[in-house]
Amino acid sequence: HVMVLDSTDNGFRVVYATAAPVTDERFAEICDRPGILEGFENLKRKAPEHFGGNLLETDICDFALYAYRFPIDKDVRIHNIFVAGKEKMDFYVRNNPDLPGCATWMHHGTEQGNQYLNADDINHCIPNGRRIYRYWKCRYLLQTSDTDERFSHFTEEERLY
Repeated sequence: HVMVLDSTDNGFRVVYATAAPVTDERFAEICDRPGILEGFENLKRKAPEHFGGNLLETDICDFALYAYRFPIDKDVRIHNIFVAGKEKMDFYVRNNPDLPGCATWMHHGTEQGNQYLNADDINHCIPNGRRIYRYWKCRYLLQTSDTDERFSHFTEEERLY
């Protein structure tokens, strides 16, 4: 996991995985490559600069496209991107007038309701011009949207503990 944060500790948690299944030995070899850690550090340093120092208001799809195009290593790829930072995560537990009994606080252990993208979104949909927004551990029609919906997508009754 690579935490890409601005000076206010808001931004994104980028989860990397190997590009293809590998043995434990191959995984260890990939992890030991000096260029990979250097690439992660470069992403952490350069992404906030690229977005004007403000990741709080940076759209997850814009960030995903930047991270997708940011070279790390041919044997690793982005598996997930999650919104990170208290202020940024709190966008997704705001009152939703269309959802009676909606959750209004983020449980940072489960991150239920947090905005995220999956590997298909990051590596295929977004580079081909599609924007999609997912909400972690939310149900049915509330799992995804075509816009950045900054309100709660689950109820207190649905909350995971």
